[in-house]
Amino acid sequence: MVKQKNVDLIIEENMMGYSTYVLLNRALPRLEDGLKPIHRKILYTMHRDKATRFTKSANVSGSVMRLSPHGDCYETIVKMVQTDRHCNPFVIGKGNFSQATSRDLQAGASRYTEVMLSPFAIDSMQNFDKNIVDFVDNYDGTLQMPEVLPVKVPNILLMANSGIGVGMASNSPSFCIDEVVSAVISRIEKGVHKVLVPDFATGGYLHYDEEVMNEINKEGKGSFRLRGNAIIKKNEIIITEIPYTTTREAIIDKIVTLTKDGKLPVTNVQDLTGLKGQNITITAKRGTDMEKLVDKLYSVTPLESTFSTNINILVDNLPSVVGVHEIIDRWIVWRKSCVSRGLAHDLKQMERKLHILKGFEKILASIDDVVRIIRFEDDNLIDGILMRQYALSQEQVSEISKMRLRDLNKMSILKRTQEIVELEKSIVQYNTIIGSDKMLNSIIVKGLKETIEKFGQKRRTQIINFNEKA
Repeated sequence: MVKQKNVDLIIEENMMGYSTYVLLNRALPRLEDGLKPIHRKILYTMHRDKATRFTKSANVSGSVMRLSPHGDCYETIVKMVQTDRHCNPFVIGKGNFSQATSRDLQAGASRYTEVMLSPFAIDSMQNFDKNIVDFVDNYDGTLQMPEVLPVKVPNILLMANSGIGVGMASNSPSFCIDEVVSAVISRIEKGVHKVLVPDFATGGYLHYDEEVMNEINKEGKGSFRLRGNAIIKKNEIIITEIPYTTTREAIIDKIVTLTKDGKLPVTNVQDLTGLKGQNITITAKRGTDMEKLVDKLYSVTPLESTFSTNINILVDNLPSVVGVHEIIDRWIVWRKSCVSRGLAHDLKQMERKLHILKGFEKILASIDDVVRIIRFEDDNLIDGILMRQYALSQEQVSEISKMRLRDLNKMSILKRTQEIVELEKSIVQYNTIIGSDKMLNSIIVKGLKETIEKFGQKRRTQIINFNEKA
């Protein structure tokens, strides 16, 4: 049977499905862990394969294909390694991984480089066995992976993210981990929102505009200016840091073009970046006013540029533009649910153990009779007899039956049941914590403080007013 459909309707239906897939499964990061799906798949694959020591990048990218149908992910791995892209990278690399500040430098092939999980990543992927987050099927239903990673800090605010979906885009700045943690703790303990200012791995300077920063924190949108760090040494200007939004080649190309046009008094410009750090050396003509030349470089080259913020992320599985303050509030709620789920898992394990021990307690005064039943009754009847005679559950009987006969004695069982009192206290305590927002918050705060002790970093991008000298 042939069905006729309007072409416009067919295109609209297919584009809607494609658009939804791209936005939810490729382009935008999740609020909970700050990761796009491919980042999450790479990290969980490395976690599953125990990549805590260096392994070939090709091994990782190949293994990720079991979770991702979109082909080789090595380019993404390269970006995750780059330390001038991320202040707190999840992946550590060995070999040539290029640089975010270079347009032309190419990374080595995946067969020549090696990667491993960073301590920060390892700390962000704990307690999967406690049902702390949901797991979902991979694309062909053969494996499962976490829907989000159980990160202990709002990683969405630590990673600079950009993405282009169908009909919408995202461009999120990164923030200093110390300041983010301080802001979350302030919100939890005092109910106060702190204004966070972006911080980038490339360093440099940020022009502080109170109105813009308030807009970013409240609405998730706003543009601000970034500036590189230029040091004057006699007739040379040495650029040691550049804005996150540009590359060394873009700056050099612009200087060369303007110099050829006679608009800059420059005789030479070299990229001397190496193991000692970033270094673009600009040699000026004799008699040049170096201060004025620096100011002109800021005004006519990408040494000063604009970052346009648009924090468009997945919130409740829908694309939403949200401010920093809302992100923190929502993240606290989500993190609280993770902590509760972990405690509930432990509580369930303790209750099960207590139930088993209570079973042993019931037979303590009748051990000889229990041994006789196990030894002489028909195997098919043992469980039923024990359950009826001593009011035991099937689970309790199963544990008793697993014990060797030589261990079914008063001393052995007394030793086991000594835990009952402590278990009962722990169960009461866990139930109290799960039912108390204040106690759950204290656990979150404790985790945040532990993270700062391990991975804390001071601000790299300095905050100034560009009307003042840097």
